[in-house]
Amino acid sequence: MRTQLAILALLSLALVAGCGGGGGSGGGFVAPPPPGGNTNPTITVTGMSAGAGGYELAVQSGNPLPGVVTVTASDVNAGDSLQLSVGFNPSASSGFTSIPAQLVLSPTPAGNPATSTATATAPAQAVVTISPNGALTGTGTLVFTVVLTDGAGGSASTQLSILVTSTPVNNPPSLGAPTGPGTVGGTAPNHTTSVQVGQSLACSITATDPDSANTLTLTASVTGGTLTAAQAGFSTAFPATSTGGSPRTLSLAGTAAAAGSITLTFTVNDGAGGTATRTLAITITAPSTGGSGTGGSGGAYPGNQSRTVTVSGAGTHTYYLYIPNSYNPSTPMPVMYGFHGAGGAGTAPAAAQSVRTSWSSIAESEGFIVVAQAATGSSGGWVPSTDTQILDAIITDVWGAYNINTKRNYCWGFSAGGHYVHALALNNNTFFAAYGVSAGVLDALAGASAPNTAAATRRIPCDIHIGNSDSTLLPYAQTDRTRFINAGWSEGTNLWYTEFSGGHTYTTTHLGQIWNNIKTHSLP
Repeated sequence: MRTQLAILALLSLALVAGCGGGGGSGGGFVAPPPPGGNTNPTITVTGMSAGAGGYELAVQSGNPLPGVVTVTASDVNAGDSLQLSVGFNPSASSGFTSIPAQLVLSPTPAGNPATSTATATAPAQAVVTISPNGALTGTGTLVFTVVLTDGAGGSASTQLSILVTSTPVNNPPSLGAPTGPGTVGGTAPNHTTSVQVGQSLACSITATDPDSANTLTLTASVTGGTLTAAQAGFSTAFPATSTGGSPRTLSLAGTAAAAGSITLTFTVNDGAGGTATRTLAITITAPSTGGSGTGGSGGAYPGNQSRTVTVSGAGTHTYYLYIPNSYNPSTPMPVMYGFHGAGGAGTAPAAAQSVRTSWSSIAESEGFIVVAQAATGSSGGWVPSTDTQILDAIITDVWGAYNINTKRNYCWGFSAGGHYVHALALNNNTFFAAYGVSAGVLDALAGASAPNTAAATRRIPCDIHIGNSDSTLLPYAQTDRTRFINAGWSEGTNLWYTEFSGGHTYTTTHLGQIWNNIKTHSLP
């Protein structure tokens, strides 16, 4: 028996926008964000090299700071109140009893010891800078303590050290963590990730050097694993090299072609004796298209079908299916659950059948079942507290009537249905393999912290399509893209974002693009 879907509770909050299937919105209901707690804010420092105890920079006495040091505070939890403090630490410093005039902190420091404080409300960032203001004199070490709080119990801290020496110095370059493919994990300088055959191998890494006059040589080479670069599917020739000033980014391209493993080593050399190295071990797995079937054998096929379910307290409801000609009860088949927009009172059944029609040609050619539910809202929109219970009954009925691949359940929604699907998929990311959204946004139902919560269990692959003239929802969709990335999703791997030429609509072409992006993903 399938585990029951998480049912979305309702709160009475303001509408984000009127988002229907050509009419009003079903997006005026907002679910509380899924459980997961508050995520700690993060501190990023540029203009210094990362060291064991924080960040370090060396300057020869008689020279100014080589560039601006920027301390940035970020938080994926929208609405958190960030307070970033960068304070001079006299007890840890030597040779300096205060901040010298040749360093300028912004915002202007206050208090004793002098502390520069910046505030912001996430997703905005709080920033403190240390800028050169002439040649530093004397020798010693200036130490600054960095403390960040988010007003919700989260915090982060680090230390900045500026060594003023009498001898010529060269600051080593530093490498950031590689981005992509997949979700990169591991502990610096050794990182790991995993992708499936057919997924993108695109990844990049950026080197920085506090000594701006240095020329960086950033190289990627294959140093281990069972596959060569060509066997793995990289279209970039190895060793790959990028040369120039700081910052210096090296990008690699390709599509995973074979199961196995490959280890990449990234090395940066500043031409003055400084180097830094990181590795990325990539595991490539075969596409997971299997999964036990539900064994259902009581449903009519092929073509358009309709069935009914009865839910205690919610009555009897009809839903609509398309079963492709390739369906065979002996072979488990994937299923796409489609959710329509809100077009007004009494429009939901027709809207559900329209969703079925829109998906049917793709389902026929690609070999999956379409299930389209009709919303119960008085304006044709979705009422999660009721409709999720009905969906749960529909899934049980579909699994009993047809032989469904249990690892390949997908969902998609348009407009109000897209709002609903964001919340539905993120709350049930171990049931749905992947999902797509056309003109739907997180704020309308799932809440701003939804991607971050989903990251705690599984970063479910998501495809977002939005029209570039959908003026009401476009800014929200653009913000959603950033939220997913900040929560650990990687574009081209488990996140796809498309702005097409058009308004509040979708086409069969868009649905085909969505299916092509999500179809290779299945549950573990």
